[in-house]
Order: sequence, then C-alpha cells, then structure tokens
Amino acid sequence: MTQVTLEAVYAKQTELAKLTASLLAAVATPKTTRIEIPAAVVELRPGEHYAGEVLNEDGTLKHRLALVAVSPEAAHSWEGSAEFAKNLGYSRPTRDEARLLLANCRPHLPKEGWFWTDDAYEQNAAYAWLCDLFGYTDSDLKSYEGLAVAVRRF
Repeated sequence: MTQVTLEAVYAKQTELAKLTASLLAAVATPKTTRIEIPAAVVELRPGEHYAGEVLNEDGTLKHRLALVAVSPEAAHSWEGSAEFAKNLGYSRPTRDEARLLLANCRPHLPKEGWFWTDDAYEQNAAYAWLCDLFGYTDSDLKSYEGLAVAVRRF
C-alpha cells in the first residue's frame, strides 16, 4: 500500500488549484477566431451587379456572387426558372444567395413579386423554395409562376 503524506496531499492540492484556475480562465476568456480577408478585385461583366461574398460555415470564402438577370415578368415555374438561367449560361440562386441579393442588389430587383431559388423543398417533392421581394423565403408548388433570377458564382 502506498503511504500518503501531508506533503503529497499539499502538492496534489496545489496541482489541482492550478488546473482549476487555468480552466476557469479558459472559460472566462472567449476564444476568438481570426479570418483573413484578402483584398479582391472583382470584375463584373456588362449588366452584372455585385451581390457579395458567400461564406462557408467556418467563415471562410465559399464564392462571390453577381446578379446577372431578372426575368421581366412572373411567368416561370420552378423548372422554367432553371431554364431561364441555364439559357443565359448561369443558374438560380440558393436560398442563402437570394437573401444576399435582397440585401445588396435591391435597386436592381423588381419592387414586388417573388422569385424561385435553386432549392427544392425537402419535405415535399412538389414544392420548392422561393424568395419574395419583401425579404421572406417560403415554399410553394413548383408549378406556380414567379420571376426567374440568374446569378454567376466566381
């Protein structure tokens, strides 16, 4: 059997006190995350409007986004909106990208209505996500007709 001495108890108590102090300091001091944002030169093609940067969950750059075109009238089903964008050589925005368009490209979007996003509704295959021009996202039947928006990712 190992003999326990008073000195050994004091030494262990001191060790535990230091460990407790370091743990409390770690909890009290929030960890910061450093993100480097390099300077960028963005070249837009004629008629494009810069929407901004789309980030990954960790805050790093995923891609940049430009608004390329908006259909002149609300005459596109979900599939039709994909064709509109594809015929121009681009694609529809995701729900997150649609919010970025509303935040940064509002002057270049119609004043009212809604447009399709590229995201299908996960709970019902007959539905897809849309973004109305008042800032809400919602889902509706893919057969309904709305505006079509084309974006370029780079």
